[in-house]
Amino acid sequence: MSTVEQLSRMLSEYRSAHKLSREEMAKLCGIPVEYYRRVEMPSKI
Repeated sequence: MSTVEQLSRMLSEYRSAHKLSREEMAKLCGIPVEYYRRVEMPSKI
């Protein structure tokens, strides 16, 4: 498993654990929301 896959899995687990929206995650990570939406990977959950 690649580092990117591990990271995205950790992020999605964190997000669901804290009931955060993608927009809130983007703000937390300091990523512009539009960019986050555009590059969004399909969730594995």
